Amino acid sequence: MSALALLAIAAAGVALLLVAVIKFKIPAFLALLVVSVLVALVAGIPLPDIVKTVTEGMGGTLGSVAILVGLGAMLGKMIEVSGGAQALAGKFTQLLGPRRVIAALTSAAFLLAIPVFFDVGFIILIPIIYGFSKAAGVNPVKIGLPVGGIMLAIHVVVPPHPGVVGGAGILNADIGWTTIIGLLTCIPVGVLGYFVAKRLNRRDYPMLSGTAEQFRLFGTGKSDVEQDATSGGGVAVKTAAKTAPSPAMIITLIVLPIVMIMVGTVGAVVLPKGSTAADIAAFVGAP
Repeated sequence: MSALALLAIAAAGVALLLVAVIKFKIPAFLALLVVSVLVALVAGIPLPDIVKTVTEGMGGTLGSVAILVGLGAMLGKMIEVSGGAQALAGKFTQLLGPRRVIAALTSAAFLLAIPVFFDVGFIILIPIIYGFSKAAGVNPVKIGLPVGGIMLAIHVVVPPHPGVVGGAGILNADIGWTTIIGLLTCIPVGVLGYFVAKRLNRRDYPMLSGTAEQFRLFGTGKSDVEQDATSGGGVAVKTAAKTAPSPAMIITLIVLPIVMIMVGTVGAVVLPKGSTAADIAAFVGAP
């Protein structure tokens, strides 16, 4: 079978997978398993070898992905339930000042998006966006648009998010260099997104009726998040009598794994191969 035919089969398989998951709501793992078998059949893989091929392919990918994504998800959950996002947003706002609230929240979202999945991270930040929007008297879209843009960019290209980790595993790409290049790419993308959002927000965008009602009720006692008018437009979140971790701890939790991975990546380049230092760097920097 020609390479062009195999590429066409692969493209059809991806399309079928998307239709199965998006249109028919089939669980992703089950859909992936069924489509993998169908692609193998159409590609002409001998029947006795199909199960072995699918098992080895999925097993090899999961072996390099599962631990990294699992630990990343645990770190993100710790930050989510501890109130760390609120602490981080408050610190950036304090540093940049109340006049630069949008830039402050976008910067905080950049860090928060590294360990936290996009949908979860954005939901965490919605009360903060609402709080600042109420205090400033502006449409929450003006704050939410650049925040959502940078969080989505991070989710697509920076580990430990599953898409880029899975791609790196398939291509045998170094996770350290993937992380470095991803972060260096997202910094200018975040700055560009901030100014593009600022230009887009010259006009007002109507909210969906349900969202508009939710925003209207925000801060009226029917929400778990209340405005803190005494902190320069900040927000305070009720956390069931728990004390949120300090911003420094949250930043450390996010940055430390990245630094460790970079130690392994840089060590592999600058340290003599086979040396004790190189072995230690490789152990410390294993993703």
